[in-house]
Amino acid sequence: MPEAKFNKYVGASDKFVGLSAAPSAPELVVNGGFADGSSWSPPGPEMNFLGGTLNAVAAPAFTGIDQAIAFEAGATYIVKFDVTARTAGNVRISFINGTQRNGTLRAAVGSYTEELVANAGNNAVVVFAVAVGSTWSIDNLSIKKKV
Repeated sequence: MPEAKFNKYVGASDKFVGLSAAPSAPELVVNGGFADGSSWSPPGPEMNFLGGTLNAVAAPAFTGIDQAIAFEAGATYIVKFDVTARTAGNVRISFINGTQRNGTLRAAVGSYTEELVANAGNNAVVVFAVAVGSTWSIDNLSIKKKV
């Protein structure tokens, strides 16, 4: 839980002048807006970066892209992303290597937030199509350590 910072009381009446929360944790994903393929493993022919989204087009099961992230074992991470289009299959965000930590399967357009606890050895995030023939687009992937 963020530590609150209290501002001082001022004047003869000791009027309270504000409360502010500690700054949020830093963003861990580089290029979570999928402007291009930079910072991500090269996609196979069934995935592409177009129009600022990651797109799966009739992707085979377990097709995905990944990015190295230094996760802390036992720490909780807040994962957010938008499924902006979907006609088939599903998408999942997972922490890989070590014992894989899977997010929830998503099979509908929407904005999603979930918490994942990193396992020992998790050192990358993967965005992948789980079902055969998955066709979807995602954007705005964000992962931050919960504070």
